[in-house]
Order: sequence, then structure tokens, then C-alpha cells
Amino acid sequence: MLRAAAVAIATAQVAAVRLSDADLEHFEDDPGTETSPEDDDPGTQSRPEDFRAVDDEIDWGFMEKGKGFHYNPSKGGPWSWMKKTFFSGRRKFSGVYNENTGDFEGLKDEIAKEHTCATKGRRDETYYASSMCYWIPDIADPKLDDSFGLQWEGGPSNGMDMCPGVAQGQGGRCVKCSVCHNNGRAALKKVTATPFAETIPLDLNQCKTETEVEVEITKTFRDAPANAQLVSEYDTCKNKQEELDTATAALAANQERQTTLNADVQAMEDQWHSNVAQKERLRTRTTDLDQQLSFARGSAKSIGKCFECCMGTSAWYEQLDNGGYSHRQIVGLMEADLRDMRNDPFGHKSQCVVAMNAMGQMLNEQERAGRQMQEIDTRNVQIKESVDRQRLELQNLQTIEGDLQRTKTEKEDEWGRSRTDCESFYTEYTVGLRKAMEKQAPEFYAQSCEKVCMDFAANQGCGVVEGNTVPQGGKDVTGTGQIRPKCNPPSLSWIMAPYSYIPEEEMTDEARLQLETEQCRRIFSEQKPSRAQKIRKTGSLWKRERLWRRWRQRYFVLEGGDSARSGVLRYWRDLSQDERFNQGIILWDAKSIKRKSGGRYGWRDGTECFKLYHFYRDYRLCAEGRNGTTEVNEWVELIEKEIRFPKQRNENN
Repeated sequence: MLRAAAVAIATAQVAAVRLSDADLEHFEDDPGTETSPEDDDPGTQSRPEDFRAVDDEIDWGFMEKGKGFHYNPSKGGPWSWMKKTFFSGRRKFSGVYNENTGDFEGLKDEIAKEHTCATKGRRDETYYASSMCYWIPDIADPKLDDSFGLQWEGGPSNGMDMCPGVAQGQGGRCVKCSVCHNNGRAALKKVTATPFAETIPLDLNQCKTETEVEVEITKTFRDAPANAQLVSEYDTCKNKQEELDTATAALAANQERQTTLNADVQAMEDQWHSNVAQKERLRTRTTDLDQQLSFARGSAKSIGKCFECCMGTSAWYEQLDNGGYSHRQIVGLMEADLRDMRNDPFGHKSQCVVAMNAMGQMLNEQERAGRQMQEIDTRNVQIKESVDRQRLELQNLQTIEGDLQRTKTEKEDEWGRSRTDCESFYTEYTVGLRKAMEKQAPEFYAQSCEKVCMDFAANQGCGVVEGNTVPQGGKDVTGTGQIRPKCNPPSLSWIMAPYSYIPEEEMTDEARLQLETEQCRRIFSEQKPSRAQKIRKTGSLWKRERLWRRWRQRYFVLEGGDSARSGVLRYWRDLSQDERFNQGIILWDAKSIKRKSGGRYGWRDGTECFKLYHFYRDYRLCAEGRNGTTEVNEWVELIEKEIRFPKQRNENN
């Protein structure tokens, strides 16, 4: 009865809520405009209208590597049949995610097996996104950072950096930051992502790096006849300064080595004295033990029961007071005689065993102390040899210290007489070389590896984004937000602005901002952020339950797919609640879709329906009211376009 009551309550219908046609228009992408060359605000480089239209064909070559995309079926068998039959699909079973490497082993059946995120990220992180591609110069930018400009915009995770802590690696590389993310399809719309840096493969033998350009410009500047006198004066001054630096370093190294040697010698001498003291303590202990052993031998002979058991029958007993027998010999004789206790019916021998054991313990301690004294002698010999070597080295260092000091003084005097003129030559040379760099380096841009990176990166998935698409000024019906690849180069372009020659005080925040703006214009001339998906349609539909066959009104979002991934029919009980993110319908697993009369399902108010024949189950959905026919036609037409790879599906899975 309780179950019947629950079913009755659950079957109560609620009023349908649909988006109007005007609302739906907000989900259509803006046609797109190019960035204005006069726009100096780098922030505008990431505006939504700068994206390629979603329906444009995206070059997926960077992902499928010329092999094409293929359906990613799970392995067949009884267990697979049970998953299909009892649990409505493969997607409910998680694979294994490695937190350390970001790798995933398992099945993500929403995406092709060549899709990058098929083996990266957590189970629900099936959406790929990447930053723009950037060239990292081999002359390091002093303000190099790990920001790639890939951010989440809108929703609860607004402003989230999608590439935290992803280093771009060494210079001389074309890189992008990629992420596999969940598109905010989680409880409380929480965005999760697994970021990783990707290097764009380039043949650097076909271009010039920054270091090569720097060398070439420097050579041209120095070889110019007009600069011959200046270069000669500069080199002379440089040699004098280098000689002073060399003399200063040599003296400092000599003195530092002396300090180290003195400390080492003192430490070794302290150890030598400590060893001597330890040896003396051991010698005193061995003397005490020798006396105790002699006393123990005498005591053993005076024990009455030893006399009764062993006098006249044991050789050791007669020799206990014989100094010609060592302690070790006596103990050895006792052990041989007292080992057999069978001829000791009255227990007399056991009295002597106690004395023998005590003597054996003292003897072992005495011998151990003797070995330790030998080891100390060996160590002290080694210490003395080392101290002698280091004292000899100290003497040699002290001998040449005076010569080094005199050389340093001479070079200081020589540099002091030339310093004023040399600083003038340095300034003139530095200014001249800087002007040459700033003028000539940009002329190498066409030959530079940075340009090759920009050209080659155009087909390497730079700025490709899968996930929500919210047009400029449009409404985000999912409420989760979207990824935005902004132009934010980790490094300035050295070729266009040789920052290693620009004084720090001139490289202000405003100057860097201007350079970044110009750099972003060049980047956008070669690369264009691309949306791989968009929301095709949204609205409320009546959905029939599989088990109880009750009709429930749900809110649906048709998320478009492409050759790399399936379209998904996402749904909510209502938009005030979380998405039923684990129950989205993977459309390339659908077999077909057919229009159905509403009357077939008991509707009498103009409501029309369609049936989605799916790999896991069949779905019956209806559009309410007088516009039901139009709505159903639109849904069916759009969903038909999203059903992919039907012939490649493994029906046994």
C-alpha cells in the first residue's frame, strides 16, 4: 500500500515550462568579427565574438594524428551484458585515475578512443580545452610565469585558472596548456580539470632561435667599420676587468681553501686526541679485567666442590695458579672438561661451570677492548697521514697567497686608472648594441622559431574548446559557465622586444602590457580560438519512466557533438536543481529516432512525441500543447544529426 501511495503521488503532473523562441535565440552563436588592429586593450583579445563559428570544421589532426576517430566500445561478455541490462549503460562504471600522472585507464564512451581525454583526466572529465599556443624563447624572460590564459568564466567556478602550476618547461619550445574537464557537470556545478602542458613538435634546424639571432646581430655590430674603435676600446676594458675579476677570484679561492683546510686539520686533530683518550680508557679496562681474571682463577681453585670433582682428574685444575697458562688457555681447558656432565652425579662440576662462564665473559670483553685499541691505532695513523698532507697543502697556499695579493693589487690599480674611460666605453657600446638589437631583431621574425611556432600551431589545436558555449550577451541556461582561452603569453617575444637588453627601470607594467597587446595581435593573426560544440536546442519535454511508465516533465539541453565526441542530451528535473549529470543520453549510441503520435501515449491536447531507440534502452519524449508538432520536428531533426557511428558499434557490449 505504501508503494501504491508513493506511485500515486509521483504521477501528479506539473505545468510545463518552455523557453520561448526569443529565449532560444540567445543560444545561437554570434557570427564572429576580427579583432580591430586599433584596439589596444589586450583583454578584448578573448571576447566571445573572436571565436570561430562553432559550425566551422575544426582540424582535429593534432588529436587523431591522421588515423581518424573511431568508436570506443567496451569489451563484450557476460559482465558487459549485465551492465547494459541491469545498470543502463557503460558510463556508470568508473575506470582507474592516477592522481600523480593524470592518466586514466578505462572507458569513456562519450568520446572517440583517439580523443586526448580518453586516456587523460578523471572519468567525467571528457571535455578537452587548450590555451593558445605560445613560443617560449630560449633567452629567459625575467618575468616568465606559468599563466596560459585558460580560465573558467561564469557559474560558481568563475575566474578559476584551469592551468595552475603547469610549467612550460625549458625555453626554445612551442607549448600550450591543455585540460580535460567536466564542463561543470557535477554536484553544485563544480568544475574539475586535469591540466597538462603539451609541446608542439618543431624542427628547430629550420629556424633561428633567440640565441642565434643575438649572436648574429652582435657579430654584425662588432664587425661594422664605424664601430671598430669602440669595439677595440670596449674589448680592452673588458679584458682589464676580467683580469681583475680573475685575480680577485683566485685570491678569494686561495683564502677560502685555507680556511677549509684549517678547519679540517683542527677537526682531525681533535678526533686524534679523542681517539688517544679512548684508547687509554680501554687500556685501563683491560688491566682491570686481567686482575679480575687472575682473582677468578684463584677463586675457582679454592671452591671446595671443584676440588672434589676435578683435583687429580682435570688438567686445568692443577694449572689455575700457573702463570705460564694464559687466561684463554685455562678457559679452553675448562670448557673441554666441563662439557660432559654425565660423570658428575653430585653436581660438583656445575659449581665450576659458573666460575668458567664468568671468566669467559671477562675474557671476551678484554679481547674486544684489545681489538678496539688496534682499530684506534689504525685510524690515528690514517688521520696523521691526512693531517700531514693538508698541512703541506696549507704551506703551499700560504706561499702563493702573497703573490696572488700582489697581482690583485696591481690589477686594481690598473683598472682604477682606466675605470672612468671604460665605463664611458661600456655605456656607448651597450647603448649601440641595444639599438642594434631593437632595430634588427624584429627583422629576423620571418626566420625565427617563434614565427614557425605561430605558423605550425594553427593546426595544433590551439584555443580549441569543448564544452558550454555562451554567446556574447547570451544566457547560460546551464548556469555552469564556460572555458575561455584568453591571450596571455607566459613570456614576451624576445625577437620583437629584446628584453634582455632593455633596462629593468624601462620595462614597466605599462610597457609590458603594450608589448603583450602587440604580441596577442600577432598570435590572433595566426591562431583563432575555436568552439567545438554548442547547445543546439533547449526546452522542457515530458519523459516517460522506464520502470513505472509515469510521465515526468524534465528540462533538456541538446549539446552538439562532432567527429571527436558524441552529442549528449542532458537533462534536469528542473533548472533550480543540479543536472542529472550521470544520466545524460549519449547520442551516438542511439540506433534511431522516430516521431510518434501523442495519442499513442494517451495525450489528447495536441502534445506530440518521439521515441529514441537507444543502445541501452528506449526513451519516449513528448512536447506539450499546440506547438508540440513543431517542437518534436525540431528535436527529431537535430537529434538525427547527432546519431553517429552506428555501424561501428559493437552490439555485444
